[in-house]
Amino acid sequence: MQIQLDQFEGPLGLLLYLIRKEEMDIYDIPIHKITHQYLEYVKQLQSVDLEQAGDFIAMAATLIQIKAKMLLPNYNDDGEILVEEDPRKPLVKRLLEYQKFQEAGKQLYERPLLGRDMWTRGIREDFDTEEGDLLIEDNALFALIKAYRGVVKKANKATHRVAVNLQSIASRILEMSNRLVPGQRVEIKEFFENEVIELRRWIITFISSLELGKLGYVNLFQDEAYGPLYLEPKKEVTGDIISQVEEYETVEDKPIDFNSNGQLTLEEQNYLQDETIELSDVEVSDKISGSLKEDLQDEGVIEEAATDDDILQAEKELNLIEEHDNIEPV
Repeated sequence: MQIQLDQFEGPLGLLLYLIRKEEMDIYDIPIHKITHQYLEYVKQLQSVDLEQAGDFIAMAATLIQIKAKMLLPNYNDDGEILVEEDPRKPLVKRLLEYQKFQEAGKQLYERPLLGRDMWTRGIREDFDTEEGDLLIEDNALFALIKAYRGVVKKANKATHRVAVNLQSIASRILEMSNRLVPGQRVEIKEFFENEVIELRRWIITFISSLELGKLGYVNLFQDEAYGPLYLEPKKEVTGDIISQVEEYETVEDKPIDFNSNGQLTLEEQNYLQDETIELSDVEVSDKISGSLKEDLQDEGVIEEAATDDDILQAEKELNLIEEHDNIEPV
């Protein structure tokens, strides 16, 4: 575990911090003073219960040993004081070396780091732009004609959908107003006198009746469940009712689509028989053939159109038609 405080990390960092704080000479360290301050810091480390603080304890023991050597001179056998090397010298050497590494690390950190403070553009790839030769298959025209025949054969029938304009609620209420006399009960089917009752007419009449009831012109009721629906007028229906009627969305701009296949019902087909337009396969083929013929003539490819028999014969000669292909002339 690495011990790091605000001003230093490790025992050498602590010693260097104390020397700088007290402005001591690193070559002439007052060992008594520095040992005392160092031990005070070690006590603080012990109070916070830091694990693996053995390096700090070992440095404290080294300082005490240096202090003891300086206080207790060494004597030889004759009782003379021996002149030995300064016991602080190894410690000073370690501190100077540590200081060099510390300053070098600071200088490296202040330099811009690639990926942290600056980013490179990257290497651009070179792309080959050489154009190759344009390869055209032999007998490409007949292959195109064969593909055209397949498209025409698989073409779906185009169906024109006719939209039906439904009657508005306001106009239906005006038609019903002739039979709505206050005090006279009217059954809803009486509004269909002398006409074939269709589903659309039933729906618009029912909605119009509900609208009249909402506006307070009639009361709607039944004598029994699933029985006839009656309208009992409460007041005369006037012409200004048109401005009060709420119009609902119609299908004037939308094609009628009564099933998931997009086809009209049998009733609607009979009703719109004269309006429904269907394009046959021959008409689709004629439209495509005419467009292709105009394009080929504009390019000056053909002067005369070949018959179907000529095309089939040419395809057989070029082996473009296999035995299992059953292609009929269009």
